[in-house]
Amino acid sequence: MILPLSSAIPMQIFPTANGTTSCLSITGFGGPGGKILIGSLPKLFLEASAQRLMQALGAYGFLGHKKRLKAFLEHIPAGLRTLQHVTSQVASIPRLRELSWHVSA
Repeated sequence: MILPLSSAIPMQIFPTANGTTSCLSITGFGGPGGKILIGSLPKLFLEASAQRLMQALGAYGFLGHKKRLKAFLEHIPAGLRTLQHVTSQVASIPRLRELSWHVSA
C-alpha cells in the first residue's frame, strides 16, 4: 500500500517473506532494495537523534566560545543529559555513551 505521507517521496509498506515483520520501502533509502525493517526504526531514530545532538552541541560550543555568544553555553548541560539518555537506549554506540558521561563528569 502507498502511504500518503508525502507525494515527493514514494513509500510502501509490505510484509516480509515470512509474513510477520513489515518493511518500509522508501525510494533511495535503506539497504538492498531500499527496504528498512519497521522494527529497526526506533534504533535508527535514536542513532540519528544522537548524531543531531552532537551537531547541536558542537554548534553551541562554537557559538559560545568562538563567537562569544555565551547564552548558547547554557544549553550544553541539557544537551549532554539528553545525549546520555539517548545513548543509553541504543547498544550500537557504546563509545559515544561512555564519552557523553566522561565529558559531563
